[in-house]
Amino acid sequence: MRSLLVLALLMALASSGCGEADTQQAPPTSATLSVRQVLDTSGRLYIEGSLGYVRLVDAGGSTAFEKQLDPEKLAVSREIPAGEYVLQSWQRPCDGNCGYLDPPTDRCDARLTLAPDSDMHVMITLRPADGCEMTVS
Repeated sequence: MRSLLVLALLMALASSGCGEADTQQAPPTSATLSVRQVLDTSGRLYIEGSLGYVRLVDAGGSTAFEKQLDPEKLAVSREIPAGEYVLQSWQRPCDGNCGYLDPPTDRCDARLTLAPDSDMHVMITLRPADGCEMTVS
């Protein structure tokens, strides 16, 4: 009789899910961020060229991604978790050739709020020796 009672209790506990954690979580929400850099040629230019960089920093101060832009295709697109970010941009002018780079210059940044399932486009307009400007759409 006693073993029957213990077995009934064990079966009740097993079927109730007692002590089990909820393993179902909401799927993460993401957004797409596309960044493109254009050069304003109405002013000064870097004599030997430059390499452009972008960094996306989340609300906690961690780097979500950092990328050197391909000089042949000055654009990057990433799917990232929705949220609050700061997008940073800067240039490293080539010193003689792009195998040697000067320190970062012509910086700019913008605060971004990426909503779930959204597509955000940022255009960085580079003005050598005068910084840069970000336009968000």
